[in-house]
Amino acid sequence: MKLKKIYIYGFKSFADKTEIEVKDGITAVIGPNGSGKSNIVDAIRWVLGEQSIKSLRGNKSQDIIFSGTQYRKSLGFAEVSIIFDNTDGEIPIDFDEIKVTRKLYRDGESGYYINGEQARLKTIQELFMDTGIGKDGYSIIGQGRIDEILSDNSEERRKVFEEATGIVKYRERRKESIKNIENTNQNLMRVNDIISEIEERIFDLEKRAEKAQKYIKLFDEKKKIEFKLFKETMTVLSDRKKEVSKEVKELENIIAEYRKQISGFDKNKEKIKDYLELNEALKDVIYKQKEDFSDEDGILASELEAEFADMDGWSAEANASSLLQGLGIGTELHEKKMSELSGKEKVKVLLAQALFGEPDVLLLDEPTNGLDVKAISWLENFIMGLENSTVIVVSHDRHFLNKVCTHITDIDYGKIKMYVGNYDFWYESNELMKTLINNKNKKLEQKRQELQEFIARFSANASKSKQATSRKKQLEKLQLEDMQMSNRKYPFVEFKPEREAGNNLLKVENLSKTIDGVKVLDNVSFTIETGDKVVFLAKNDLVKTTLLSILAGEIEADSGTYTWGVTTSQAYMPRDNSQYFNNTDVNLIDWLRPYSPDEHEAFIRGFLGRMLFSGDETLKKVSVLSGGEKVRCMLSKLMLSGANVLLFDNPSDHLDLESITSLNKALIKFKGTILFGAHDHEFIQTVANRIIEITPKGLVDKVTTYDEYLEDETIQARLDEMYS
Repeated sequence: MKLKKIYIYGFKSFADKTEIEVKDGITAVIGPNGSGKSNIVDAIRWVLGEQSIKSLRGNKSQDIIFSGTQYRKSLGFAEVSIIFDNTDGEIPIDFDEIKVTRKLYRDGESGYYINGEQARLKTIQELFMDTGIGKDGYSIIGQGRIDEILSDNSEERRKVFEEATGIVKYRERRKESIKNIENTNQNLMRVNDIISEIEERIFDLEKRAEKAQKYIKLFDEKKKIEFKLFKETMTVLSDRKKEVSKEVKELENIIAEYRKQISGFDKNKEKIKDYLELNEALKDVIYKQKEDFSDEDGILASELEAEFADMDGWSAEANASSLLQGLGIGTELHEKKMSELSGKEKVKVLLAQALFGEPDVLLLDEPTNGLDVKAISWLENFIMGLENSTVIVVSHDRHFLNKVCTHITDIDYGKIKMYVGNYDFWYESNELMKTLINNKNKKLEQKRQELQEFIARFSANASKSKQATSRKKQLEKLQLEDMQMSNRKYPFVEFKPEREAGNNLLKVENLSKTIDGVKVLDNVSFTIETGDKVVFLAKNDLVKTTLLSILAGEIEADSGTYTWGVTTSQAYMPRDNSQYFNNTDVNLIDWLRPYSPDEHEAFIRGFLGRMLFSGDETLKKVSVLSGGEKVRCMLSKLMLSGANVLLFDNPSDHLDLESITSLNKALIKFKGTILFGAHDHEFIQTVANRIIEITPKGLVDKVTTYDEYLEDETIQARLDEMYS
């Protein structure tokens, strides 16, 4: 190891950057008194850790920084570096060249550096210990230290030569060891004293310990008895509370029903009076106004009256009012014209028109579209209560199909097949049949047994309604030969995040947004945790769409902030995807290519094939795609993104049941976080673990399932208040 170079800038008299290159042999620095020769030695000692300003011939630390002259301004800092050749590895560091640097600024800030990396003074001292290069080492002999070597005092000479021979480290360690031994001996003496004192007290402590153990045992028994008594008391009180609450609820329902009936009676009282007067007037017209009224005319009139009564004509108005109220059309709207109603209200009136009179055959095409949850629930109960009607339903609402259907008709490649059971039974039985058929080693009897167990499970889940009971009986009669497998194809949907998100996922604070003069969002705040699958609910779909668009960065909020975690990546599927299909000249392969990590055509074709775009369909222009095909393309885009946060705005819109089912399963399996808005009951129930409903008067935020949310009377009462 040898010294190669000294770099000095701003230290004492060195106003300019000065480099002193040290060659092999002896390098001498000469100059007149006051030229700065000693400052070089001081600089070396300073960079090696000298802390005493007096030793550096100064009064304060800033004295070492060039203070200026009448011709030169003062400098703001001092910097000294020394460079050593360490090719022999004498200094235990993995560098052939070692550069030690020290800086000091006038504001007092300072630092040490080894090869450009910041270091501590202790590190530098340990690095050069026993090398003779330390600030007090024999290699640096400052003014006045020569006398130490030539001194008659053997102790002073020994200090210098110990540094030179490299035994200082061991002497320091010896001192430390001796000190530790002395401390240990003193500790042992104290421990012995403590042991002696404890031994004197141990007998008394044993007696006390015995009493304490008995006390603890008795106290624990007392606590157990008290806890058991408290638990039993709370159980009794809780059971009684439930009973009382149930009784109170039943009474409230009865009172509400009576009030509703009374209100209806009051409102219809005048109408009934008018109908009676009209009936009497009609009778007068029929029986009295005809001059030649014969016995035959009287018989015919009575027959017409009887037929009118059989058709429930006298209560038609009341029945119509009941249908409208069940679908959410209040009595205040019953006298209005259709032109005065909103779009959703018109749909409900048309549906009530179809239901009126319990028709023999009822055809319903997507009857749940435009209905709220309460209206759908009423419609389900109404249809299940029809005893003499045949109902044919076309719907994508799986929850509705599961509730009302006794049979499923599958239109499959031009063929129509009918299956006993609801949608879930049809779907799961198909999956089971596929599994059994594909497994050729299964014996017929084993297949039969598995199918019978499957049928029994579904039969046991049937509700108490007459319609469900009928379905149960039909299921129990099913045989293996009756079970057929559908050829219907399902797209492959799977979302795999490229990385896991951290704990801090999303924080929303006071978001507000006004659209067309209407305040859609008003100081909305919430926090989303990693793994949450949140559904946003609102009576106005624009609220959900606006919130998701802001979080996805599509639009800006008027005020408020939202912060995504640094480890998150988001992918968004909007309700209106038209902006993604503006370039009508591209085919599906070219459309998907920018979103794919692998741009080879074979990979993209294979991916589109899994989404049921096979063969030449991958060359279709995006301009001719249907709504469902566009949504499948958007799902492909999201799958290729690898995002750990997915945002959906009504994802089931435009999709067929096969695609909805596949998407539903994929989101259930997804390991990341999901934020979505939806109307599909089954979708929300199976995917969401947290519900946030945005009302004009604030948020309702609940970690629960959708069914539990709807059945929670406290929450529903609170919502009624917040929407009022």
